[in-house]
Formats: sequence, structure tokens, C-alpha cells
Amino acid sequence: MKMRCAYILGVVLLLLLASCAKPECSKASDCTAKSAPGFIVSCTDGKCAYAPLANVCGNNKCELEIGEDQNTCASDCGACEGKVKDKQYLEYQLVNNKCVQGVPARIVRPLSSVNDISNAGDKFHIQSSYSQPFNLKKDLFTVAIRLEQGPQNRDERIIDVELSGMTKDRRKLVLGRKDINRPLWEGVELNEGLILDFPAFEVENELNSLVLKVRYEYGVLQGDKPVRKESSFNVNYREKFLFVNPVSKYPCPASCDDLNPGTRDFCDPQTSFCTHEPVPGACGNSVCDTNENKCTCITDCGTCTGGGSFTQESCEQDECVVSLRPSIIVTPNNIFETRDLGPVELSMNYKFSAPFDTTKDVFTIDVVQQRADTEVSKVTIKTVRLLEGAQVIAESQVNKEVGQTPITFSITVPSQSVAEDERTITAAIGYSYVKNEKVQEGVFQKPLGKLVLVSPG
Repeated sequence: MKMRCAYILGVVLLLLLASCAKPECSKASDCTAKSAPGFIVSCTDGKCAYAPLANVCGNNKCELEIGEDQNTCASDCGACEGKVKDKQYLEYQLVNNKCVQGVPARIVRPLSSVNDISNAGDKFHIQSSYSQPFNLKKDLFTVAIRLEQGPQNRDERIIDVELSGMTKDRRKLVLGRKDINRPLWEGVELNEGLILDFPAFEVENELNSLVLKVRYEYGVLQGDKPVRKESSFNVNYREKFLFVNPVSKYPCPASCDDLNPGTRDFCDPQTSFCTHEPVPGACGNSVCDTNENKCTCITDCGTCTGGGSFTQESCEQDECVVSLRPSIIVTPNNIFETRDLGPVELSMNYKFSAPFDTTKDVFTIDVVQQRADTEVSKVTIKTVRLLEGAQVIAESQVNKEVGQTPITFSITVPSQSVAEDERTITAAIGYSYVKNEKVQEGVFQKPLGKLVLVSPG
């Protein structure tokens, strides 16, 4: 009985104390424990109630889907530090005073690949560089291409490059592509940065079987006519390609200067990547302009070096000139023949220098009549052509009558489209004579063998 009375007394005392306790609030403005902009604040029965508002900074929820982060709402998303939740590589870090998700430098592994590839008569040296893991919001896949040797072709030009990879379920995915359309000069390195832009639905993932496809065009001579052709080659990479695709929008770099006066450099605010726009008429804009040459702008026009077996290139007063190599000995050639034309017999001497300089040398032919029947008169050399197969390299209208006194005529060879070119030459001689008052005409040919034509200048 005593215990029951004590219990009842205790309950009564608690109720009395509760009734005497001071209420937490009398109105909503008394409730200040949480920020009013992020909550609906109310006072009910002397107690404060806080109902969080959706999509509002200050509601103690970091809502990434509406663009909240440490930059836009630090009160909800916290300080710019530490790992991104449930991510292996990403951490919060400051980039140009902006908090972004990125890969810390301590775990970034730079990768480089060097390949020498022979294709369609050309030899290329390719160096590729990229970071692992690769940050799609800021990193570039860089490619340096150098033409090591292209003796069969000329005027190589890179059209475009394309990087692809293979997903885990064996689907090919094009990671990035770039139109380049730049000439590739022997010994001059072409450097390009490839922005990778592909549907990456995962924030972190990996790809296999990375392949870089390089498409280019080049010129070849078919006869004496230049023809453009197209080809391509692939560079294969063994390493798996780890990438991250942070939700953060990155700021532009502090500088986009590529140290090339031929480009206007600026940042694209949509992608936060640098753009390098060619400046018309400037050296370095990838166009060999009319005011530039191999001696004044190597990057746009190529180097004034090299040459062939007989010629060399060198700069003279800011002009790239082709000349015979000092070690070359010019040899005079004389080829004799006696040509029996039936009622007429001619003695021929074909004279030319080897190699043959088209800027100063001439073909000369000495002709004398050795014999002629009594009814034959007016033996005339009408034309002379220098041929390679059916192609006419040079020709001359002679129209000279031949007698027992030697005559000489010459043929000038036009400059060729290349500095030096080996041709198999045949002389075709057109003639006529009068026999029994009737004009007889014909053509005979004399093979002169292989001859290197050089065109200095």
C-alpha cells in the first residue's frame, strides 16, 4: 500500500514539473535552430517544427540533380575535400578556385606509346600520351605524328584521326574524332590534342582495345600527272582505358596559349576546353601562304632540306632552291647510229648530258646524209620528239633539209614537276624525202636509255 502511494506521488510530481516547464516557443519566429530559407518553420504546442523544402539551398540536403555542390551550396554539400561517395578515383578538389570532382594527382598515371608504322610507301613515327584514369572533363588525348620517310609519295596531308574502344560487352565505341586537314612535312612533327566526347553513362568505368585510326592523303605521279590518293593506318594500345566522367562543370584553364603565333587561343565556355583558331596569313596557321616558303615558315611549308640522289635543297636569301649536289659529275653522252631508210642512209649523233639539267641543258642531234639514190631529193628532218612510252616529254619542229654537210638541231626539255625524275627516253624522228617527184614521209625511233632529268631552281 505504501509503495502504491509512493508511485502515485511521483507521477503527480512529474506532471506538476511538466506543467511548470517553460515552452520552447510561442511563435514561429522563436525557432532559429535551422535556417529559415531551407525549411518551413512552425511553433506547435510550444515546440519548434522544421519541415525541409525541396530543391532549396539550406535544407541540409546536397541535391546534385539541381546543380548543388560545394560551390553553389556549401551549407548543404560541405567543404571541398574528401572522396566522392561510392567512387574509387574521384575526390573533391579546388581548380581555379572552383570546387570540382577530380582525380587527385597522386594516383594519376601518365601513359605514353611510341609506334613506327609503314604504310603505302610512307613511314610514320607516332607518339601518343594520355592520363590514367582519364578525366573526360579536362584531359586531352595527345598525338604527335612525324613523317620519317616518304620517297615514293609527296604532299602527305593528315585528314582526320579517330579514337575508338571496346566495351565489356564487345561493342565498339567511338571516343573522339577530329578533322585535322594539315600537311605533314618530312621531319616536322604535327601535334594534336583530341577531346574525347562519347556517351559515358557511368561516372567511372573502363574500356578495352583502344585503337587510333589515322586517315591521310598523298600524291603520286602517274606518268607526268600528279594524282591524289587516300590511305589510313591504325595504332593499337594494350593498356585498358580507365576513365572518369565527373558531374562537375570545370572552369576554363588559366591560359590557353599554345605558344604558336599562328593561332588565336581562347576557351570554349561550353566545354571548358581550349580552342586554337588559325590566324589568316600568319606562320603557324597550317597553310603555306603566298608570303611564306620553306625558308621563312617551316611549320606551314615544310623544311628546305633533303633532295634526291642528284639534287639538294638549301636556303638562299630566304628562298628554297634546288641545285645539283657538289659530288655529282656531269657526263656528256654521245650515241651514234646509221639509219637505213631504204633509198636514203643517214648518220645520227645524239648528244646530251647525264644527269640532264632542264634549266640549261639541251638535246642536240647531228645529222648527215651518207647515201641517197639518184632519184631522191630534199631529204628533210621534219620533227623530233623525246618520248617515254607514248608520253611526249619534249618536241621540236625542225624542218631542215639534210645533205652531205652535217646539220645540227636542238630540243629544249621543259622543267619537270619534281626536282629530279628518272625517265626511259626514246627519240622519235619524223622525216620526208622526194622520190620520183613524190613525197615520202616516215618516222623512226632510237632508244636512248634511262636518263635522270633534274630541274633546279
